Amino acid sequence: MATETTIIGNYQVDERIGRGGMGVVYRGHHLQLPREVAIKSIIARDNRDLRELKPRFEKEAFIQSQLDHSGIVKIYDYIVAEQTYYIIMEYVRGRSLAHLLAREACPLPVARALDLFEQILEAIAYAQNFIYQDQNNLAHRGIIHRDLKPANIIVTPEDRAKVTDFGIVKLVGSENTDTFGASYGSPQYVSPEQAEGHAVDERSDIYSLGVILYEMLTCATPFSSDSDPLSRTDILRAHIERAPRPPSQVNPEIAPKLEAVILKALEKSPDERFRSASEFLRAVQIARGREVKDADDVRPVPQPPTTAQINITTEDLNGLDSSTTTGHNDRESYVTQPIGASACAMCGAEVDPHDKHCPSCGSELNASPSTIKLTRREALNAQRSRARGWQIFLALLCLAIASAAIFYARRESLERRDNAAARQNIGAPQPTPAPASALTELRPTQVAVDSSYNGYSTAPLIDGETDVRKIARMRYNKGNWSSDETPAPHWIELDFDQPVQLAAVYVFWGYDRNRFTPSRHVELQALDEKGEWRTVSALEPGNDYDHVAFSFAPIVTNRARIFQPAQQGPTNRPFVMWVREVKAFGTSDAAPAQ
Repeated sequence: MATETTIIGNYQVDERIGRGGMGVVYRGHHLQLPREVAIKSIIARDNRDLRELKPRFEKEAFIQSQLDHSGIVKIYDYIVAEQTYYIIMEYVRGRSLAHLLAREACPLPVARALDLFEQILEAIAYAQNFIYQDQNNLAHRGIIHRDLKPANIIVTPEDRAKVTDFGIVKLVGSENTDTFGASYGSPQYVSPEQAEGHAVDERSDIYSLGVILYEMLTCATPFSSDSDPLSRTDILRAHIERAPRPPSQVNPEIAPKLEAVILKALEKSPDERFRSASEFLRAVQIARGREVKDADDVRPVPQPPTTAQINITTEDLNGLDSSTTTGHNDRESYVTQPIGASACAMCGAEVDPHDKHCPSCGSELNASPSTIKLTRREALNAQRSRARGWQIFLALLCLAIASAAIFYARRESLERRDNAAARQNIGAPQPTPAPASALTELRPTQVAVDSSYNGYSTAPLIDGETDVRKIARMRYNKGNWSSDETPAPHWIELDFDQPVQLAAVYVFWGYDRNRFTPSRHVELQALDEKGEWRTVSALEPGNDYDHVAFSFAPIVTNRARIFQPAQQGPTNRPFVMWVREVKAFGTSDAAPAQ
């Protein structure tokens, strides 16, 4: 039996390989290129409309697609559908670190755990120092993960670690929340500042990495275990208030030097932790008695050295002996002991030699020339961006004023025209509409709409559903017709096989009472003897939130249309017409319904 092929953009889905809280993960391949990929679907939670988040999603995907490191799962592409987004990623064969710890080996042997953990640190160090461009071609440094946990780390059959999920799913409601009112990642791995809802930087990722290393070596997170389960709120409070149990009490194979590294990463205050993943990696290597890698080994792309590359001393690690660290201190003493500046390189203001930041402009003092150059460029770009923002704002303001003037002038012209027509009709005998008891429904053989409409389907315009409460639940993507505010008029045309005696037309709106925003003016038109459209009836919907009815003296025609003049939509909504159902009626002696 043949199976249906699913195509998503330029990719064909081969099989489903997993399911998560935000959607399904598929294995697939590119239709033209020899590339196997993982396709991750993201579906909104809590009835959130993903279209509102499209700009943020595209921005995150644009930035993260620039990451190119062997320890980070590569993002190739993204696809935006109506209520589902898809991230096209590198397909990595393996299992998550969470799966490895839960089903294969826990705790991991110390050597294997540290080999994997060093790879993770190298990937995060790369991200923290990565210089990327945003969609405005402005340069920025550093990407923070914010949700590091074993489930977001893949381990290949060759024991290579790859970090994934750098936060795109945060845009669509995947964050956890607690009674503290804060948003955070998985509670077992959040930092104290995340748990309290404070702003985070790269040191928050350092804390999460410390929890991961703790779990790899002890088979338990610092504040939660199978034998001592805590509620989500209690776990968050423990991150803020409780000191972690020393990991050597759980696993005696953990050496004192390594334990000091883990506990430093788990400090409550960000200032007491390692300041970067590079510094964390260097401390792990020192604790293992290995040769410390240079910055170029940690960060594959060339980066200028800065004073942020701080050396780990014996006092910092609470017990590392001086024989292990002496060579490292000697080699990078010019980094760990910068010369005090007497003037700010950015603004030229006088500063105290003990200051770390300029009191006038806030720039970091004692930074390297390359860092100062980058900071100046970023400040100049920010200044240019603000100037462009003001120019755009003023241009939009002028456009809005001009549009308002044109709108009110046109409305005044229409009112004068209507008043003149009303004066001409004073005293003229008015035709009598047919009574409701004499009406019988006519079914058009075809429904047509103008080419500039933007919605959905014309078929439901005559499917018979008129209950406004049901229509409200269907929303626009379940069979309405709508058109946007444009300089051109909009219409819905009803065609009949033969001339009929048309006596009334009802229009049912696609709104409910709370969401209804009526159109200002709508007309019913029919073809006259010359084949030209003429207005049979016109009305203002007013407060008729569910439908309006054109009532007029019967006419004979085979074509009629509901007509919306140009620029007649509400000022606070883009829709000119939003229609769910149209019904036409003739008199009882008219031609029978077809």
